Amino acid sequence: MSLDVRELWDFNDPAGSEARFREALASAEGDWHRELSAQLARSLGLQKRFDEGHRVLDALNDVIGKPKTRGDVCYLLERGRLYNSAGKRDGALALFERAAETDIADLRIDALHMIAIADPSRSLEANEQALAEAKSSDDPRAQRWRASLLNNLGWSYHEGGEFQRALECFLEAVDLREEMGAPGPLLIARWCVARALRSLGEHESAMVILAELSSGEPDGYVAEEIAENLLALGKKDDARPWFKLAAELLAEDLARDPERLARLVELGA
Repeated sequence: MSLDVRELWDFNDPAGSEARFREALASAEGDWHRELSAQLARSLGLQKRFDEGHRVLDALNDVIGKPKTRGDVCYLLERGRLYNSAGKRDGALALFERAAETDIADLRIDALHMIAIADPSRSLEANEQALAEAKSSDDPRAQRWRASLLNNLGWSYHEGGEFQRALECFLEAVDLREEMGAPGPLLIARWCVARALRSLGEHESAMVILAELSSGEPDGYVAEEIAENLLALGKKDDARPWFKLAAELLAEDLARDPERLARLVELGA
């Protein structure tokens, strides 16, 4: 009997995951071998080794017609993710749409969530559909998607200026994250609530959450959010050390967003 691929995944360590997939593939057969190969390709993509990932998938039989097995759907999803991560969104979107034809609930939801990523114009529609299917499914693998989809949907609303609807999604995600018990995702979910509160002008309420989040290991995004709320409250001097800390902790992350980083540096000076 095959394992659940989640037992082999550590998304914070794609190289370690790659090693586990290669080891498991040595004794894998049939559709389990196909699914594992697709996950190996994904681990390579997360390391930006896109050509190697495609070569792994090239060794598998292509999917003809509607995908029928988990291995089929994973093949389409991971080929699409490789394209999407490399900036080739058109090719990726066609593969995600084919993957979404499956009747396998959790993988169909994955495909819908990737459609939302690859085509921002369909983000709201695809995320709403995926969340509805996750909530109505009796498959635990599909239900596990709910918190992530609420986060994605919340950001879709937030980017559209619907801050109250975003807050409602983020609050529901916090409840689910508390049930699931993983501290990292819970911190992110609570940070999202604070961010939506800031957009609603509820700075004091946001600060209550952020004060709790800042009691642990320093986090650049928490520091930035504290600083922004203090600034909005007219407490520029109090905000300055938080901006400085955020700039220091986020220097690497924000290399792709130099204007945002420059603002943190300036306000923290």
